[in-house]
Amino acid sequence: MTRKKKKSSLGVPLLIAAIGTVASIAISKKLHVGFGIALAGLSLLHALQHKKSFKR
Repeated sequence: MTRKKKKSSLGVPLLIAAIGTVASIAISKKLHVGFGIALAGLSLLHALQHKKSFKR
């Protein structure tokens, strides 16, 4: 019996990064930049996960 690897969903981390980016605007510029970088990186990974469906 073989198991296929299940791709992990990036929905929750993307949501946390997006909320953190917006919420950190008033708190700290460094924190805001950190959340923004995380959001950009997670968005790129998410796009790469769906690369096959983009080609259709």
